[in-house]
Amino acid sequence: MNRRPRLQSNRTAKVEGFSVSGVAEVVRLRLSSGTPRIRTLRQVPDKDVPISVAEVARLWPILQRLTTSATGRLISRTCLTSSATTVDGRPFSLLFAACCLLMIAFCSRAGAGAEQAATARTLKAGAAASNITPPLGQPIVGGWVPQPCSHIHDELHARCLVLDDGHARLVIVVCDNVGIPRDVFDAAKKLIEEETKLPSSHVLMSATHTHSATTARSSNRLVPADEFTDYQRFLIRRIADGVRRAMHNLQPARIGWGAVDVPTQVFNRRWHMGPGSEEELRNPFGGIDQVRMNPPRGSLALLRPAGPVDPQVSFV
Repeated sequence: MNRRPRLQSNRTAKVEGFSVSGVAEVVRLRLSSGTPRIRTLRQVPDKDVPISVAEVARLWPILQRLTTSATGRLISRTCLTSSATTVDGRPFSLLFAACCLLMIAFCSRAGAGAEQAATARTLKAGAAASNITPPLGQPIVGGWVPQPCSHIHDELHARCLVLDDGHARLVIVVCDNVGIPRDVFDAAKKLIEEETKLPSSHVLMSATHTHSATTARSSNRLVPADEFTDYQRFLIRRIADGVRRAMHNLQPARIGWGAVDVPTQVFNRRWHMGPGSEEELRNPFGGIDQVRMNPPRGSLALLRPAGPVDPQVSFV
C-alpha cells in the first residue's frame, strides 16, 4: 500500500533551481491519488522552476526503480542525508532522486528541443535579380514631359528575395519602376503560384519609384486595361522567373537588421512662405494653400519647413 509522505520541516532544500518542497508535493499527489494531475509546483522566492505532475508521472517507474536500487541507496548515503528535512522520519533520498530525474529530464528535453528546432527551423535565403530594362525608345517617365530613352546608364532589375525557415516561405520583390499597378503585380503573383505552388499571400511586391524608368501602367492610370501592354507582360514574366531563380538559390543563411540616420539625403519639400506669397501659394484647383510644395530654391519668402524629416534608413 502506498504511503503518503509528509514533510516534517518547512526548510526548503534547493538543487539547481528545483525545490525539494515542490518535488515532495508532486510525490505526495502521485502517491495519494495514483492518477497524474496537471499542477504547477509551488515556487520559492529565488525563481524556482515549475514542473508539472504529468512530468513526474511519466518518470515514476524509473523513479521507483532508482530509489529501490543500489544507486538509490548510494544517493541516500552520499547525498542530502541530513535529517533536518525528512519524510516520515527517513532522509529524503526519494525527493532528491526526483530532483535529479527532473533536472535530467528538463535539461535533456530542452537540449533535444533546441537541437530539433535548430534542425527543423534552419533559416534559408535565396536571391536573384531579373533584368527588366525596356528596349531603347521607350518613354522615360517621372519628369514633366516623358522623353524617349536613347541610352542605358544602369540596367533596371526586379530584385527577388526568398526566405524559408523550414515551416513557412515568403518572397519579397522590389522593382526598379516609378509605380506598378496592382493588376500587374497580381498577375505576377498568380504566375508564381502556378509554377511554384507558393500562395500569393506569401509574396510582397513593391516599386522603388525611380523617375528614370519607363511606365508599367496602362494608357489610363486610373482604370485597368483589358489587355496588358508588351512591357507589362515582359515585367510579369521576368518577376516570376526571378522568384524561381531565387528559390533555386536557397541556402542556409543568417539574418540581421538595423538602422542608421542619413540626414543629408532627406529634406522637407513643403515650406511656409512669408507675406506677399499669395501667388506662390495659390492652389490650381482653387483657394490659397498654407504651404508650398517645391518652392523656388533660395527664395527670400521661405520661412520654415512645414514639418520634421525622418532621416532613419532601416535595412535587413
